[in-house]
Amino acid sequence: MELIDIAIVIAYLIGTLIIGYIKGKNIKSLKEYAISNREFTTPVLVAAVAATLIGGGSSTGLAAKVFTYGVPFYIIFFGRPLVNLFLAYFVAPRMESFQGTLSLAEIGGRLYGKSAQILIGSLGLIRSIGFLGTQVTAIGFVFEYFMGIDYVYGASLGSLIVVIYTSYGGIRSVTFTDVLQFTLLIVAIPLIANICVLEVGGYQKLYASVKDTHFSLPTEEKELSYLSAMFVYSMLPMIDPVVIHRFLMAPNVKEMGKSLKITALLQFPFYALVTVIGLSAFVLTPEIDANHSIFTLVNNYIAPGFKGVCVAAIIAILMSTGDSYLNTSSVLLSNDVIRPLFGREIGEKDLLLITRILALVAGVFAVVIALKFKDILDIGVYFASFWAPIAVMPLYAGIFGLRPSSRSFFAGVVGGVTTFLLWDYFGKEILPIIPAFLIGMIGNFVCLMTHYILFDPKPRKSPQENRPTMEQAIAEAKEIMMETPSFWKRARNMLYQFCQFEFNTLKYKDMPVISYAVFTLLIYNMPSFVWEGGPLYLLKHLFYIKAAGSVMSVALLLRNYWPPLWKAYFPAFWHGVLIYNLPFVCTLYAISTGFETMALINLSFALFLLGLMTSWRVYIFSFFAGMFSGFAVYQLWCTGGCFLFPQHAWVFFLFAVIFATLMGSIFSRQNENILISQMRQYRSLASQIAHELCSPLQNINIDVGMLGQYMRSKKDDRAEEMVEELSDNAKMLSKRINLAMGTLKGRDTRLMPQALNVHSLLKHIRQAYPNIDEECVEVRVDLKGIPPKTQIKVDPIAFEHVLHNLMKNAFEAIGDQDRDGKLEITGKIKGKVLSLMIKDNGSGIPPALIGEIFQPFVTSKTMGTGIGLYFCKHVLSMMEIKLSIHKSSPEGTEMLLEIPV
Repeated sequence: MELIDIAIVIAYLIGTLIIGYIKGKNIKSLKEYAISNREFTTPVLVAAVAATLIGGGSSTGLAAKVFTYGVPFYIIFFGRPLVNLFLAYFVAPRMESFQGTLSLAEIGGRLYGKSAQILIGSLGLIRSIGFLGTQVTAIGFVFEYFMGIDYVYGASLGSLIVVIYTSYGGIRSVTFTDVLQFTLLIVAIPLIANICVLEVGGYQKLYASVKDTHFSLPTEEKELSYLSAMFVYSMLPMIDPVVIHRFLMAPNVKEMGKSLKITALLQFPFYALVTVIGLSAFVLTPEIDANHSIFTLVNNYIAPGFKGVCVAAIIAILMSTGDSYLNTSSVLLSNDVIRPLFGREIGEKDLLLITRILALVAGVFAVVIALKFKDILDIGVYFASFWAPIAVMPLYAGIFGLRPSSRSFFAGVVGGVTTFLLWDYFGKEILPIIPAFLIGMIGNFVCLMTHYILFDPKPRKSPQENRPTMEQAIAEAKEIMMETPSFWKRARNMLYQFCQFEFNTLKYKDMPVISYAVFTLLIYNMPSFVWEGGPLYLLKHLFYIKAAGSVMSVALLLRNYWPPLWKAYFPAFWHGVLIYNLPFVCTLYAISTGFETMALINLSFALFLLGLMTSWRVYIFSFFAGMFSGFAVYQLWCTGGCFLFPQHAWVFFLFAVIFATLMGSIFSRQNENILISQMRQYRSLASQIAHELCSPLQNINIDVGMLGQYMRSKKDDRAEEMVEELSDNAKMLSKRINLAMGTLKGRDTRLMPQALNVHSLLKHIRQAYPNIDEECVEVRVDLKGIPPKTQIKVDPIAFEHVLHNLMKNAFEAIGDQDRDGKLEITGKIKGKVLSLMIKDNGSGIPPALIGEIFQPFVTSKTMGTGIGLYFCKHVLSMMEIKLSIHKSSPEGTEMLLEIPV
């Protein structure tokens, strides 16, 4: 490989270790190590599950088998996504009562007792280490082929990297590194498939080259028996400990079911792409070792730079599955073997340390297995033989509500092992196409049910639900803001203002970001057809450009997990992706194919779609920027330096551009008019609300004035003082209403900043809640980090209104929880900035809304208006105060105010 490719691979490995370290800090218990806080959202779960299930067997292993046996192996792999759909629809809804357990073996312990837990934990450990060995085997092949490292050292190095971040951070490190690995694999595998088909000469030529050899079943009995065993192995829902581990780490069974469904839909096209790669390898390089089919294609036909990305993606595929099995292995051994044997003699910290050490031991065993077996898929089938005849059927019986006794469980174990051994020794001679582990599963089920029917007349009661409360999530790394030169600062501010304008003009929460990103990934990556026309090198470069667009689309899907600083510039990134993926790529495609009809239709559709998704001003800019960039890039590639196309092609091209521009402008303008109409309705409603509130308030002021005159005549000083205070509060309320409604109506109310003492201001605000302690809410104000004479320049009415809003939100969030409420206000000074933190232990802000919560009409409350935080952000910005969400989780929210001193 070139130096740049090696650098990319090394950067990926280092990046994986860094992500694993950052996300895995502060693990304090085995529960956190095993299932974290169950705070993972659907996109993260999909990435983690897909990256786990798409491993070495599904990539390099499948390509090798297709290279050898042909398309029947792709059909065999159909069983895997079907199994995931079965688990999503039938198993997931029945896992609710097991939420809170740490492993599949612990579920077995709840159903059948401690002895069953130890047995299932031991078998799951053997199975998981075996599958970990398959990934280590493939990693050894990768390092040996591309990096020139000996197979033994390559397997050991790959295993060491996986062990380091997995043993340190547990499921958190595993899950978030899986997101990176999933991103690489969904970009690289389609890229390899597209380039290889281009090298073959298209799908028709590929089919013609392999139809006689790779589209039929083999005739030899040994090969048929092997394919039959693989078919049964793929079709049977083996209830894998790793998959159930994913169930247990999800916030609820609904999210896990949804993640498995999406993963199953992704597996069908992914296996098709790997099949295309295996067939292409047979046509292009028939003399190579089948295990090196993907490696050879990447090495021979992928350009430098992208080759490093593809190699990193292959390693990522293997690591993403390996780390999951390693994590499951260590948890099974510590939680389901060691803990039941030693009981409470082991403390929580000691058990966590033991688990991390056991992860290292499991990695060593995986290397030993990798050195013994060289065929990746054969390892999986071999270790399934230990698991399937003993554990699968009793676990399914318990999960589906049958609840046999522990004696029935062990009766099934004896029956499964006996029938497995008998068939393995004698049955192969009678009917070799049926694998022994299938007969063992049938024997287990028969003996289990027989004992259950005869000796278990009364099913046991279902286990009680054990739903743990969500623990506090890990605080993300603090942002380190570097000083920037004034020019770049001005440029950044201009970009930020553009982003704010776009947020206020278009409701991005309503924009089909996810739909667009998924659509782009499918169109760019599925090689449903190969474009003909144009030089081959241009088409290959176009696939590389599409791969970059796929990476951008993945970034769109993960936008809720961006750092807070990045989220502020999401509109700019969104427009950049639209420009790149629509006018730029489609213009380049049209030129490279000589303005073919299909290319022009594609360009027209892209421009039309751009018009639907942007305002007309942005559409005009994006249209010219994308098309100009497409022409400029082609000009760099065109050896003649000019565009020599037929005259009718130019006419058709101009017609397509004019048509798409007119249609896009009409629709974008229509969308903008609808949005403006909605904003006018909101502002009209705001005016009506202000009028309805101010009229009775004015009457209250009049009545208070008359009451004050009466009290003065009675010479009651205390009553007169109370009336004056009531009058002041009424006037302040009137100003607050005008301020809030003015903000909503789109005009800035003039503020009157004054120098106020921070301690006095917050003390006055605290006194506004005299009875809050009686409502089981503890309010604490800690200003030790602020000198007593510190002053800030703010409008007192507006600033107090903002703080009351934030405290009101905190009280409402606390009210949604069963625990005692806590609200803490702390402050400290760093440089010339006063940081004021408002922290509560309420229900938190949903992760999907964190990036949009300050936008108008965005709320997580059932009866909320979505105006409060928008108003707070807007008013504080007028006083040059920054408001942001420092941290939010199901355990509480921290709002940060950064005030110039």
